[in-house]
Amino acid sequence: GSLLDWYRRNFAGAEESEAKRLGISVFEILDAKASQVDAGCEGVLIREDWQGNRSPFKNPSARGAITGLSLSHGPGHLIRALYEATACGTRQILEDASGYGLDVRRIIVGGGGARSALWLQIHADVLGRPISLPAETESCALGSAMTAAVAAGIYPDLSAAGRAMVRIDRVIEPSPEHTQTYQGVYDRYRDLYHRLNYDEESRRL
Repeated sequence: GSLLDWYRRNFAGAEESEAKRLGISVFEILDAKASQVDAGCEGVLIREDWQGNRSPFKNPSARGAITGLSLSHGPGHLIRALYEATACGTRQILEDASGYGLDVRRIIVGGGGARSALWLQIHADVLGRPISLPAETESCALGSAMTAAVAAGIYPDLSAAGRAMVRIDRVIEPSPEHTQTYQGVYDRYRDLYHRLNYDEESRRL
């Protein structure tokens, strides 16, 4: 989310003006531009380590990179490449966690990113797994409401509150064609970190 806000603040002045004129969110316009670009962004690849890498490399010195640019690329390529990078980051974290015995059986999304159908689909395609979208995507607010309901005696515990108050609205299935494309993108994404970082830990992972 902070990366998209960085892009909005620094490069999306025209889109901000258009969004104000239309009375919509600027991210709807950015989504529309990104949706016109094919999976893989015609070679544009981003490492999203603008703030270092906390997982799986625990490298605060890592920095981001935008690679593969040509004169044929435009804003839509950069926006979609940011989406793809965050999805690749999620996949790398999950794969690393699985090596320590963490078995993630279901993925449920929440927060601002849940408002972007494109971002959700990219995550499903990169992960090769279904993404569940709850009816209430503001997870922190819902969790607070569940806790309050238990404290008020409406439900006996959080499990009961969850069964009553959490409802999955829809499930986003991965596209087999895009999943195959994203395997190559993911391989390049992983390799780029090692090319940009030369510490011992990065060479081991």
